[in-house]
Amino acid sequence: MKRYQLLFILVPTVFLLCSGCRFTTADPVKGETVAIDKKSGLMWHKSANLNRYPWSAAKKYCSDLSYAGYDDWELPSREEIATLWDPETKGPNSMFPFKLEPANYWTRDEEVVTDPAERAKLLNNRPMIGPTEEYMRKNPDSSFEDELFRAYAIRFTDGSMDAYRKLRQSYLLCVRKE
Repeated sequence: MKRYQLLFILVPTVFLLCSGCRFTTADPVKGETVAIDKKSGLMWHKSANLNRYPWSAAKKYCSDLSYAGYDDWELPSREEIATLWDPETKGPNSMFPFKLEPANYWTRDEEVVTDPAERAKLLNNRPMIGPTEEYMRKNPDSSFEDELFRAYAIRFTDGSMDAYRKLRQSYLLCVRKE
């Protein structure tokens, strides 16, 4: 009878615990990864969607989103999305685990245009498919009133935060409070 020797080799395994790391990732539902910001308590959706949207469609996308077992997603506020910008490196926070395009990302924050000259400028620059200015005067409750509002977006090329026409196409990130 042959004797077999079992040889166990113990390989030391090193686990890096990152107590100072700001972001962690989790998969509450298999294949649905989120980033959790330990500093702010925010949970970020990992989107495979690299489409750009007008503001109202981006807002609807997030509010309709059911992801990682949660259905309370929304566009981030200016303050929330600004936490993803690193002023020291002048780029997206390097610890954030998801790739951010060097482009604009919508926030949920709006700005109403009250200056009459600016309002007129926005209405005159309306796409051809929109109603005429005369129609807008006669129908002030029209959904096209949104053209008189702007929404803020962060630019992940330089960290600037500006208000843009809501019809502009920008990227989105969805967020929720953990």
